[in-house]
Amino acid sequence: MRKLTIIILFFVQLATAQQWEEMVFIERDGYFVRSTSELAGNAQPQEYAHSKYSPTNAVDGNYQTAWVDGVSGYGIGESIFVSIPNNCSVINILGGYGKSEALFNLNSRPKAIRLKCHVGINPTGYVSEIASIFKTQKYGKEYVLHLDDVDSLQSFAFPFQHGKLSSFGDSVKEKYFEQFTEPIFQMHHFVEIEIIDVYKGSKYSDTCISEIFFNNSYVPDYRKQNFTGVLDIYVDEQNESRLLIDTQYDKGIEVLNSPEAILQLLETSVDKRWAILISAPAFAGEGRVATEYLLFNTHLGKVMNADIERAIGAPLFGPLFIVERYGNIVVEHSRGEVLVR
Repeated sequence: MRKLTIIILFFVQLATAQQWEEMVFIERDGYFVRSTSELAGNAQPQEYAHSKYSPTNAVDGNYQTAWVDGVSGYGIGESIFVSIPNNCSVINILGGYGKSEALFNLNSRPKAIRLKCHVGINPTGYVSEIASIFKTQKYGKEYVLHLDDVDSLQSFAFPFQHGKLSSFGDSVKEKYFEQFTEPIFQMHHFVEIEIIDVYKGSKYSDTCISEIFFNNSYVPDYRKQNFTGVLDIYVDEQNESRLLIDTQYDKGIEVLNSPEAILQLLETSVDKRWAILISAPAFAGEGRVATEYLLFNTHLGKVMNADIERAIGAPLFGPLFIVERYGNIVVEHSRGEVLVR
């Protein structure tokens, strides 16, 4: 009996996979996003991409904005869709409304989410001034993730196997050419994040997600920044264990002090937000001297290696380089690169 059930489910799944669903996506900061609903805000329909609670808020690099579901109750069954990188191995989520501690507690937060994957094909001409239409098919497997009730970033191994998703994408592409004649303009994989359980807000039932990104990028939590308006970054000439910054408000502010190390500043980003340092032991004995590459964020006043490694699921092996690409800051490392905000 159990074998029969499995066979029936297999054929139901196969039949479902043959169906095409058209989905409208908005592009924001390199991501394509959509949601099944959003809380009504103060925007007009043509301003959907910039509305107060739009799904684009979840990919804008700002922990203080949020996608908020737009149905009555706690948003159970509502989803947000986000395009994923080809090498997706980690998904990072800030659940809840991150604008303030009070709003985090007042509003509902995801407790459990169901992940689904879709392959979408955007035919040539299937675009408007604000959106792109994708013909999509859903991948067969689903996974459930459980979130802690914390106002901070949570990182999870992406459960879908890259090879199998890639093969599924190839099969979807073949089916597309069998059924349609329009040329393909672009093709993407999407993750659907469905709310299946929540931590209830103390006042509002609306469920919020403030930020979503993957292992090819990193969004620092600038809600906790210590410095703004950084003008210069430099190692103290009198004490090479100290890293100093000048801001528009003060000069010579100590942001890092490693008494057992000698620091060397290699390069900084154009906006003076990121710096790459080499840290070497101040009292080296005989033999090879171990050095370490450090990625430092001046606004947070913090070495970011551990935070970024957790978010990308890989170590930041040196050498490190800062590259500006199309107005974005990219950190290159020996095993790849990561876009930093």
